[in-house]
Amino acid sequence: MLLGLVVLLIANLIGGALSPLFVKIGTHEIPPFLFTFFRFLIATAIFLPFYLRGRQHVSVKNILKLSAFSLFFAANATLYAIGIQQTSIIASQTLYTTVPLFVGFLAHFMLGEKFSLNKIIGALISAFGVLLLVLESAKKMDTFSFGTPLGNSIILAAVICWSLYIVLSKKLSQSNSPSTTSFFSFVVTAVILMPAVPFEVAYTKFSFQNVTSIGYISLVGVGVISSALMFTLIQIGIKRTSAYIASLFSYFAPLFSAITAVPLLHEKVTPYLILAGILITSGVFVATTLGTIKFRKNKLH
Repeated sequence: MLLGLVVLLIANLIGGALSPLFVKIGTHEIPPFLFTFFRFLIATAIFLPFYLRGRQHVSVKNILKLSAFSLFFAANATLYAIGIQQTSIIASQTLYTTVPLFVGFLAHFMLGEKFSLNKIIGALISAFGVLLLVLESAKKMDTFSFGTPLGNSIILAAVICWSLYIVLSKKLSQSNSPSTTSFFSFVVTAVILMPAVPFEVAYTKFSFQNVTSIGYISLVGVGVISSALMFTLIQIGIKRTSAYIASLFSYFAPLFSAITAVPLLHEKVTPYLILAGILITSGVFVATTLGTIKFRKNKLH
């Protein structure tokens, strides 16, 4: 149990502190489509031996389904790479804490899961937090804290795509292992972006000669550490604890992001940003966790 908690802590520290930093710095030097393409090409190459070792038989029908829902995985990664240039890392990670909320909302309509009163109240609380974040970013006075409305809107679209990916993954989790779904997601993302890369390179007049060592380190880091390694650690953590415990670590994303964003990118943590973060995470907590805690307490009594 303790090992599982430590592994989850490391995985979420990577996801909150390192991954956004790698993407923001990397896409500053490398166009987002090209950057994301190479990110998942690297992740695919690293993950391939592990996939082949535990490979299961996948029917053509299943391959088509896996490829279809992987479109949302690709959309999430690409939109994030575009949006992060227009907003702050802390604001982006604050928005990503709403994923469990969107998952609960989408699961109600797509999987028939119950949408309780706690979820409704939590959604309203989080909505106020998101609204505060967007309104403050619209003032254009403190982009180092709140980013821009465009950037936050793109990140929110990425959040919705990621939530759709998670919900659709639930449907296929019974017939496919986590390694299979992740491998196909990596491959599909690289394949989808491949045709767009030459047009982006021509439009931006991009040249690898202009990429610094920091840009290359960011690209390799996000491919190796933030994609292949982070996924492996999360799966180990879930196996040694539970999916419920793993989900609780998402509340720490804004805090983890501040560890690197404040000293390295000079992002600012303002009272309004803290308030927005508290509202969003509190709403998600009420919607997704409070009911579970009450249920377990009643069960113990």
